[in-house]
Amino acid sequence: MWWVPCGLLSLLPIHASGELMDRVVSSYLPTVRALAYARGREASARSARSLIVAMPSSPGYNDLEQTAVEAESLKSLLPRPTVLTGPSRAEVLRRLEECTIAHFACHGITDPDDPSRSSLVLADHPLTVAAIGSVRLSSAQLAYLSACSTAVIEAGGLADEAIHITSAFQLAGFPHVIGTLWPINDYVGRVLAVNFHTALRARSGPFDPARAAEVLHGITEAMRAQNPDAPALWACHIHVGA
Repeated sequence: MWWVPCGLLSLLPIHASGELMDRVVSSYLPTVRALAYARGREASARSARSLIVAMPSSPGYNDLEQTAVEAESLKSLLPRPTVLTGPSRAEVLRRLEECTIAHFACHGITDPDDPSRSSLVLADHPLTVAAIGSVRLSSAQLAYLSACSTAVIEAGGLADEAIHITSAFQLAGFPHVIGTLWPINDYVGRVLAVNFHTALRARSGPFDPARAAEVLHGITEAMRAQNPDAPALWACHIHVGA
């Protein structure tokens, strides 16, 4: 089931409401047109190449101790991985053009006044919504944003515009994007990310990003079973796209 939330509804984890999670696999879209765009981008990932970006330390922000562990774990899970630790924005943009799967483990910053300035924190310049939205990626299939609040808008007057980091990655060419609705725990974020990529490659055959929504749903259900009274831990991550 695809959700296209409007206004303040876009801040809520609709997929985790009541018995809904037991009945459907939920995905989100910034607009209805985005579904057709995302489906038109899907292709075979037989020759997949991965980019892993990790920022264990960022000037002015608290250290993310789990990101280095996360990146190391994903090296053995993702196809043909390139790992960038503490990279510049220019290097990340250049590498994005070559990759099929992109995984970011870093700080996510939401700008309360101008959502186009919301960003992922890198070594020199932030990777903003505007910067991401300015590129068009021909090989992109799956982006996993292991960062805080990548799928929300805090600018109240622009809540209907769906301008956030996650939608920017979809616009850039990724038909499947995993984003977050609020700040995530560093440890929980690492465990969920590793479990996600492990499950995505568990079946025989080529790496299949088209299963991203199904896989995230299963992992979320498992985390809910372990922590039923702590939805802040398991309802944060959402699938956006086809």
